[in-house]
Amino acid sequence: MLSLYDLKNTPRTWRIAYIPKKSGGRRKLTIPNDDLKDLQSDILQYLYELVRQKRLQVSAVAHGFVPYHSCLTSVLKHDRTSDIFIGADMEKAFDTLQPAYPLAKLLDAGVRPEYAKEIIDACTYENSLPQGGPASPFLLNIAMFDADCEIAAYAKKNGFLYTRYADDLLFSVKDCNPAVLKTLRQNEEKPEAERSQNPFLWFLYGVDTILKNTVNMHLNHKKDHVIFRGSKCKPYILGICVRQDGHGYNAERRFREQTRCGICNLYHKVFDTQHGVAYDADIGQWLTLKGRVEYMDYCRTASEAGYDFVDPRVQDKFFNPLERKFNAILGEAAHSTKG
Repeated sequence: MLSLYDLKNTPRTWRIAYIPKKSGGRRKLTIPNDDLKDLQSDILQYLYELVRQKRLQVSAVAHGFVPYHSCLTSVLKHDRTSDIFIGADMEKAFDTLQPAYPLAKLLDAGVRPEYAKEIIDACTYENSLPQGGPASPFLLNIAMFDADCEIAAYAKKNGFLYTRYADDLLFSVKDCNPAVLKTLRQNEEKPEAERSQNPFLWFLYGVDTILKNTVNMHLNHKKDHVIFRGSKCKPYILGICVRQDGHGYNAERRFREQTRCGICNLYHKVFDTQHGVAYDADIGQWLTLKGRVEYMDYCRTASEAGYDFVDPRVQDKFFNPLERKFNAILGEAAHSTKG
């Protein structure tokens, strides 16, 4: 039970960590201490309950950090045979979203002002929603409700379908004007310095205006990208590859290759030693690799029958012995803890 006493008396201490970004550089994470993290997890459950009671609203286009939704469900809302996919990114969404926006939504939901203010204070750091806080993505979803509804209506009016995963916006067009596709293909053939600007920039400027008027945020147009049918570039969307034959989905090829390589290396590390010793670091690596394999399998579940395969495939001769060994180790550790 989320109490006002806990909200007021849990220490607000944070630590800073950095993780590598896929595009290069480092991503800053502001991580709450253990007690504050537990409190934020309780806050998140409380917010879920408000949604279940229909006192608080999250738009149907939001798929990030929403129960029973994922990056895959976001992609699946779009027809995989669409002519055009447009990806856009909100500029520093967590850093720039003002706490007043989710606070207003809590007050509209009938949460007592003192209670609502303490909830927001417990989840913010230096007047922003820090990446690393358990409740931050869901508070972003709450704050984005009006913006999502307006963007969805604007997109539909212009022939687009819209979904959002956290700060990543995805649009698609099922049947595009052939002349536009021809222009995109011709543009792709040119050297990068000679290519014309994004032909859908007019549309994204409209999205920008809605974001500015509803939550005082905007898009980072350096990250705009257009994927079109017949492009030489593979359609990677939210970390998922839409098969070019249109029959299904995979995790990104590089992700699959790294996972396969990691499984093979860990197998030889563990079994090509005199006693097959596995250290604590190996257990952590195994859990990470197993999670990656499960994610790859999850991406395949939405493919058509007969196309639910991955290349390169994780080989059973490496994976299965590792699974048996680490299951035994983790089982013994759990038994020892209970004892």
